[in-house]
Amino acid sequence: MRRPSTNNSIMNVSRSILRFYDLYHGSDTVKVLDRALDDTVNHVVYMLLDGFGVNIIKAHLPKDAFLRRYLRQTITSVFPSTTTAATTAVLSAKPPIETGYIGWMQYFNDLRSHVIVFKNTDYYTNLPASVDVRSTYLPYQTITDQIRHRHPDVKTTVLFPDFVEHGYKTFDDMLFALDVILDTNEKSMSYAYWTEPDLSEHEHGIHHPKIRDLVFELNKKVETFAQTMPPGALLVLIADHGLIDVVPDPLYDDDILMSTLKRQPSLESRACVFDVKEDDKKAFVAHFKKHYGKHYVLKSSRKAIEEGLFGKGPIHPLASSFLGDYIAIATKDHMLSLTKGFPFKAHHAGLTKGELEVPLVIFRKHVHSEVPK
Repeated sequence: MRRPSTNNSIMNVSRSILRFYDLYHGSDTVKVLDRALDDTVNHVVYMLLDGFGVNIIKAHLPKDAFLRRYLRQTITSVFPSTTTAATTAVLSAKPPIETGYIGWMQYFNDLRSHVIVFKNTDYYTNLPASVDVRSTYLPYQTITDQIRHRHPDVKTTVLFPDFVEHGYKTFDDMLFALDVILDTNEKSMSYAYWTEPDLSEHEHGIHHPKIRDLVFELNKKVETFAQTMPPGALLVLIADHGLIDVVPDPLYDDDILMSTLKRQPSLESRACVFDVKEDDKKAFVAHFKKHYGKHYVLKSSRKAIEEGLFGKGPIHPLASSFLGDYIAIATKDHMLSLTKGFPFKAHHAGLTKGELEVPLVIFRKHVHSEVPK
């Protein structure tokens, strides 16, 4: 079992970018990026490829591929190593414990609902939440908002796929939009998020030939885009997390364990939260360790918070309720299936090297296409 870095994580990358715009003054920034962000940079392109872990890059790309040549440092995700927690840490420059964005689905006591935070629907019923949980319970200021307010002369843009209004249907469309932004004398800071290769990895597993082809395609498209950037533009490319191939454990079928719970499990399949009936806690712990202890570490959620596993900083008012009594953290290649249905072939949110290690790619077009070391 590994732990996220406190100084070289995706959150620290965002703090380096805020530092460049004189919006962050802490020491926990990523030094290789601080050096690249010099006074001659006019455009910052901050790109996140979902699920593009270092293990994926090294498994599928040759050493001379663009994204390996300009991989300046291996950094870590946050915990849980999952999109909800990680992309929010990137966009806020704050840890999950502070933002309250901790996992895919979180139990909201006020709503009595296990809400998929990014979809605003109940995980178990598919019914919409009665309020928008993000604006009602989990508001935060993004790094692009901070930059825009401090520097009105910097054009800030957030680019997403078409699951959001005015999003982009293809990665090519998104890259073209970035080209347009960079083809101007106006200073800019752009954040661009793309869903692949995460979606395909979940479906096929990380070693499937389709993943290899997809990774090659992403590498080629990013290289083509980077080579067309003007000299004053800096590309900073990261991932939110990696993935590993997994074996499902049908937790939904464990009647004995489920009978000890106040409600259905929450959060993630590889970082699973349990609210346990007071009189059944000893029985729950004994049963879980006996049947699942080989592949998961069971921790008191309070202890996990105290250890700083979810990051260090002010604790969000709802964080303790989101994290329940216990959290089961996957340390090997298994996942807890919470409902029936087709299980993922690869997944994330645990504390393995494959899930935690992500790339920090830095590229700027100089005479020799190199970023000063």
